[in-house]
Amino acid sequence: KNPILDYVKHIVLSPPGATFACATAASPDGKTYDNYSDVEEDFLSGDITPEQLKRALIDALNELLQPVRDHFANDDTARGLLEEIREYKRNAAPAASSEDVAPKAPRLDLVGAGVVPAGSHLVFAPLPNSNPTLQSAADLLAKLEAVAEDDDNAPRVLMLLDWTARVNGALDADTKLIAAYHSVLLSSLRALDEHFHGEDGKSVMKNVTVITQSEAILKDP
Repeated sequence: KNPILDYVKHIVLSPPGATFACATAASPDGKTYDNYSDVEEDFLSGDITPEQLKRALIDALNELLQPVRDHFANDDTARGLLEEIREYKRNAAPAASSEDVAPKAPRLDLVGAGVVPAGSHLVFAPLPNSNPTLQSAADLLAKLEAVAEDDDNAPRVLMLLDWTARVNGALDADTKLIAAYHSVLLSSLRALDEHFHGEDGKSVMKNVTVITQSEAILKDP
């Protein structure tokens, strides 16, 4: 299917009373259509070639856009706004360089924002769900404990992905349910930590800093 037909149908001929002029094999000087089905029929039969259809669409779109061009050319306010936009685009354009430089992607600087200490062992909590299990909490506790042997004193940080949960529709993106899930998760982690490490003085959670994703992002917008 030729996508140009969609433009003719949904843009050019969509307004009531609209017409579409296109050259055809039978009418080289142009034939005027007032409904889409006739355009489609002539195109499928070969009476309208793909090049004729493309040329006619360009002419039709230029005709539709001309009043807009005239407005920005003749109206002082509109012309001023257009010039401001062009000036902004010129100033925002990166400087030309002889070397191809990859664009820098913005990164969340949790250390620079003072959210976590440098060299932290960062672990992301799982997305909230309606069926939390002790096994998932135990797996998360193991990740928090899994610090390299030569860096056992590295700060441990657990990030609760509250914003990601909302974006992904976890728990219907209900902020109260998401917060409740995280509360249950933290309680489970502390209970498991006490069960496994309470007597040997190697508690994991007492050395874990818990932060929410929204807190971190808002500190480094």
